[in-house]
Amino acid sequence: MRETDMDSNQFLRSLVTGVVHKSFARAIRYIGLPDFPRQLFVREIKPYLHLAENGRLEERKSLVKLWRSTLQGEVIATDVREDVPAFYVRAGLGATGYVMRLILIKGVWRIDSVISVYERQFVHMPWFRRAAFASAVAAAAVLGLLFHQPIVQPRVLVQSAAKPVVKTPLTHAAANHGASTHAGNSKGKVHVQKTVSAFRFHLALGMPLGNLSQFLYQQHLVSNAVTFDMLLKNTGIDKDVQPGTYIFKKGMKVSQILQELKQGPPAP
Repeated sequence: MRETDMDSNQFLRSLVTGVVHKSFARAIRYIGLPDFPRQLFVREIKPYLHLAENGRLEERKSLVKLWRSTLQGEVIATDVREDVPAFYVRAGLGATGYVMRLILIKGVWRIDSVISVYERQFVHMPWFRRAAFASAVAAAAVLGLLFHQPIVQPRVLVQSAAKPVVKTPLTHAAANHGASTHAGNSKGKVHVQKTVSAFRFHLALGMPLGNLSQFLYQQHLVSNAVTFDMLLKNTGIDKDVQPGTYIFKKGMKVSQILQELKQGPPAP
């Protein structure tokens, strides 16, 4: 019996793995799973409304919008335990993003947990994508008109020769030497690029850990904010993280970041 369950789990796991990066609505239709009705979603999400920083989700219209956003949200991971498929869906409402774990038990959808609540960057919002697409189409149309204008050959062609300006990256020592050498040249400019080797993040009391994960992702310390959220939860470190100011160094490994969070913020 256990081998049969294992085979069933493996088959279902291979089936749901193929829908990662699809929208949730498209994924469940693709593998023949039932829909997630609006009334059921509204009832399931209500216990998690306290996670929102404002009271906008209390309105029924906002809950309906969040339901639609969840259906169109991206499936970022899947899992199967005891023949129960689970979908990790990333959705959002306005500037707030959510990562939910949705499971199907006996043909009925349930919101198993809200893994992360974070502040979305405006570049990921649907209205920004639509505006960017419209702007790109308009720019392409203008460029098309410009390039298709008839070319008028001038009678006299005057060409001025100018030496190309080559900009070379300068180190701190070379920058200082160049500044002293060209002190009398008012047109000379020295560009000095500073390298940041440490990043500070202040975790306030009551702040979601999703904000920390987003910060680490923006500084290129972790490859995926949602995956790091799941790692904190699976390892249990999310319960040990204390408020305070953390210092992360450039090039730190994920294991080193987890160790810093487990030890707590350094003493001031």
